[in-house]
Amino acid sequence: MKSRRVGTVLAILFVFGAIAGSFLGSNSRFEWASIAGLLMGVAFPFAVMMMRVRGRIILAAFVLEIGLLLGAGATAWPAWLSSFGEASECEILATRLERPSAKKAERWHYTLQCGDRRLDSVTLTEKETDVGDVGDRTTLVFDRYDLVAFGRPENLSTTGYWLLPLLLLVALGFVGYAATSPIVPFQPRRSAKQQSEAKPVDQ
Repeated sequence: MKSRRVGTVLAILFVFGAIAGSFLGSNSRFEWASIAGLLMGVAFPFAVMMMRVRGRIILAAFVLEIGLLLGAGATAWPAWLSSFGEASECEILATRLERPSAKKAERWHYTLQCGDRRLDSVTLTEKETDVGDVGDRTTLVFDRYDLVAFGRPENLSTTGYWLLPLLLLVALGFVGYAATSPIVPFQPRRSAKQQSEAKPVDQ
């Protein structure tokens, strides 16, 4: 069935797109990738729906979509930076404390000189109130391929080394299961006339 083939291809595409958008979106140059990845993740259950499967499989697709987006979003960028990051010593040139409102936490912005890189008004962390004064030095990790945003050493994590392949295998396995499950026949909607004709006539 054509709709099942199309749905299968789209579901596979959306799985890879959601994972790719999770780490590319950390770079301000690729903010569109984050939005595209999110939309692909949201569209994944609808691609499964196109495969004409039972309702419980569609429900499982929505659950898998949430796990895929949360898992990839939390681990893809730190895992990539752990593998392809290079540490650089940075000097703090200027600091600025932002107080947006009483309901939001204060946030420090820094101007840094990291070798031949100059970073203006960057936020290094939301958990710490301050990482140093003017003239102090701090360490940042930069992606050698410049695909993802920089991070601090404490932001790095290797959880994605096993979690991302696991998510990918589970998602692709689920698509394979859905693609080989029995096809739910399409039930055409009957008109009011057809429904009245189908009613038994009282004797």
